[in-house]
Amino acid sequence: MFASLFSGCAATRTDRVPMDRHSLNHFQRDCKKKEQQVALLQSMRQTKDERMLAGFETGFNPLMRFTDPHRYQQLQDIYRGQTNWDIDYNLKMLERLCP
Repeated sequence: MFASLFSGCAATRTDRVPMDRHSLNHFQRDCKKKEQQVALLQSMRQTKDERMLAGFETGFNPLMRFTDPHRYQQLQDIYRGQTNWDIDYNLKMLERLCP
């Protein structure tokens, strides 16, 4: 069962997240490129399954915290929904600032 959970999905999970939380928090909104930025942000949104897989990956590999702390933190942010929250915040700011 776990082999099917981690085959490909978890390995490519962060590939679909081109920005980490720090980058999302410093996202530069450009009203001239609003449509492209909205599409980019929406493509980074995490599904419930992806969030669950991120939690499994960190849970079953606790040493990742020390061997690859950046990836560990990124997976934790995905699992806790922080990445989606940051994406939603940027989408709302684009909507508000760029009518």
